[in-house]
Amino acid sequence: MHPILKRILINGLLTAGMLALIGVGYAELAGIWLVSKTPSRGAFEAPIAAGPAEEPLAASLKYRIPAMMALWGFLFVAAGEGVLHLWKRRRPAPVPSPPADLPPDPAEVLLEQIMAKVDAARSTPSEPAPSPSPVPSENSPVA
Repeated sequence: MHPILKRILINGLLTAGMLALIGVGYAELAGIWLVSKTPSRGAFEAPIAAGPAEEPLAASLKYRIPAMMALWGFLFVAAGEGVLHLWKRRRPAPVPSPPADLPPDPAEVLLEQIMAKVDAARSTPSEPAPSPSPVPSENSPVA
């Protein structure tokens, strides 16, 4: 499978699943709102036999909202991944690094020589290091 198709499938399905869950919540809220906006039944209507009947619109919203949110989310991810793939493909190729068998740069060789001389001068002490001063009695630890 092509990597772009694999990315679209994974990211699109994850997005569609999350949006479908959010859509279920939105559908429940819409159904509650629709039921609360229906007028009360009058005394002249027959009583409801088996409980409250759900409106056909509220029933259809329970599957239409999550399905449409999931579909549009998947399509959005697929379009975004396609645009990213085209954009990345149009980038110029990276500049190849120079081969390792080239002779070193003369300035770099000179710099290494100067650094070696400075390190050699620092490592050979020209005068002896001063000895540490004796510890005064006032700073000595208590025995």
